[in-house]
Amino acid sequence: MEIVYQKDFVSWWMGLVNSDVEVAGDIQALIDALERHGKALGDPESHPVASSKQGLRALRRTPPTNVTPYADGPPVLRVLYGIVDKGGGQLAAVLLVGGDKTMLQSDWYPKNVAEADRRLTILAGQNAWRIINR
Repeated sequence: MEIVYQKDFVSWWMGLVNSDVEVAGDIQALIDALERHGKALGDPESHPVASSKQGLRALRRTPPTNVTPYADGPPVLRVLYGIVDKGGGQLAAVLLVGGDKTMLQSDWYPKNVAEADRRLTILAGQNAWRIINR
């Protein structure tokens, strides 16, 4: 599956790469798994975000998985992404928001999911992509 990096996500991603190479490596491993497996990537690496209006999913740095075997402690990172049809059945995963939910736990989701939904709606509209809700 093609991976599309939304511009604000790239800013977060570059900050992570510059501050913690090991953790950034875990996130890159998850992105690579998403690219390889597409919509079939499931728990524990990726899970649906129930509160999303756009059918978002979240890549999960913790708990440890086959993809991120050493991710057994903070930071507890999430990468919110959506799936779009770019036309002709060509699907892409759009990486929208990344963040650390270590301190906020579930309270991290409302603001960030709303922002990711907003970003996906705008990006899809600008590119005439159809958002895949599930």
